[in-house]
Amino acid sequence: MIFENIILSLVYSVCAFKADCFLQLNGYKIGKGFWVYFKTMYFLLSAAFFAVSAAAFFLLPSAWIYVHVVLTVLLAVSCVTEKKKTPMRFTARMCRLLVTQWIFLLLAAFAFNPAAFLFLPFAAALSVPVNEPVEICVRAKYITRAKNKLASAENLKVIAVTGSYGKTSVKNILYDMLSEKHAVVKTPSSYNTPMGIALCVNRSDFAGKDYFICEMGARKEGDIEELCRIVRPDIVVITGIAPQHLETFGSIPNIIKTKFEAVRFAKEDAAVFVNGDCPYLASPPSYGRKIFVCGETARDFSYKITGCDSEGCRFILKGKNGDFACKTKLLGAHNVSNICLCAAVGLYIGLNADDVAAAAEKTELYSRPIADFETSDQVNKWTVVKDLDTTVVKTTERTTVKVGSGAMRFRFENLKGAFSWGQLNFSVEDIVSSNTDKEICGFSFWLHNETYVPAGELGFMIK
Repeated sequence: MIFENIILSLVYSVCAFKADCFLQLNGYKIGKGFWVYFKTMYFLLSAAFFAVSAAAFFLLPSAWIYVHVVLTVLLAVSCVTEKKKTPMRFTARMCRLLVTQWIFLLLAAFAFNPAAFLFLPFAAALSVPVNEPVEICVRAKYITRAKNKLASAENLKVIAVTGSYGKTSVKNILYDMLSEKHAVVKTPSSYNTPMGIALCVNRSDFAGKDYFICEMGARKEGDIEELCRIVRPDIVVITGIAPQHLETFGSIPNIIKTKFEAVRFAKEDAAVFVNGDCPYLASPPSYGRKIFVCGETARDFSYKITGCDSEGCRFILKGKNGDFACKTKLLGAHNVSNICLCAAVGLYIGLNADDVAAAAEKTELYSRPIADFETSDQVNKWTVVKDLDTTVVKTTERTTVKVGSGAMRFRFENLKGAFSWGQLNFSVEDIVSSNTDKEICGFSFWLHNETYVPAGELGFMIK
């Protein structure tokens, strides 16, 4: 049975891909996000297969192996063919984990094969601490290389972008704006962890570059400090504070403290720009740095929206050196607020009003393609469309959009009115749901024809 068990253990490894995917999405941490696996139908199926296989082992000892092989192959095929919103990525770290996991599953095969069905997630979880010494060495190597590379990049200025929401949007708008006159590098997608940033730095060419825009994410106290020890910022942009990841932060004050680690551990002469539209940032701590508050009624740099329709928003930016008019294709007051924040940074480093206005007008919304959005099963005859921060519930008459905690009420106030969006005509009503504790809000609109709302277009509209 040695050869057979080796083959079976390899198939078990394929069956464990579902648990591995949960583990990867949770940052290889054995936390709440990973244990959600036990609530999936896939785990229930594994448990059922264990029961059948174990019963066959005791009741049909001469034929149980055939039953077990069939069930194992069915589970592996189910795992491989299942359509996943975020498929598992076979990174170097994941490949190392898969090798360790296979060893555990091989031991399970020699111990009691039916138990492998239940052991799948535990094999994945146990592989994390076993591999940790190796991962520490790998991280140290990449991070040291990134630090040395940044230290050797002459005249390169680092701009850190952090906050509970809007980090990627602000990073992309700022990149477009600074690119008007400067050579700029930015972290791709949501590469906002120590290894993500280190990989980005190591893969980037900083020769002749002026600015490196670095998105910084955090789930617990100390995360931003760790990032600042890799890339110490010359400029800090804080996009907003919201009750995100409270299970790890514990409280709003801890979130504020963590985000402002970017200020505390920035260079002594760093400039800091904060979103004054966020109520938590009305009076931000300075930690001895220069603080600029930007927002609709902010003290240092403000804006006034003069119009908003299906073509975008028109607004006036107001700074200490005068006012100037801008327009953008982006919809919603939250996008104007983001542009105001980026404009303040641009003017600080030497752009003029014409540069800022030109960049605001050209800026496109960075969005995932429509194909990346998925529609779930029918729930009470309502179709639920889910994106990273957005849940859309569609009926034949009305569609309600509920947006995650990062998007607060002020974001949607300028979406009220009648619009035409491609082939779809609709009107946006008042916000229909609001929870002040969790700051979850949304709005609804009524369809004027029977055209189905493509999730990608809808996501494009509200972000």
